[in-house]
Amino acid sequence: MLRIQATQAYPDPLSAGINDLQEPSKTHEAIARAETEIQDHILMHYLPMHFPDIDRFRGNSRSDWLFAFLRAFPTPAST
Repeated sequence: MLRIQATQAYPDPLSAGINDLQEPSKTHEAIARAETEIQDHILMHYLPMHFPDIDRFRGNSRSDWLFAFLRAFPTPAST
């Protein structure tokens, strides 16, 4: 790797002054991942468990607003 000069320089976050930017970025990533996971659990697990025939309505254009609503406003217990 060194012979063909295929190396990468690693900038130290503290000396480069980007440590303050990395922490909020990592926090935002973790929150976004958890939010997506909660929405997937609601749509794929809890709705079919409590409403077994929900799959019949999922592709219906009239019910698209319901699923958009559930994605936008998950239950308070899930947040």
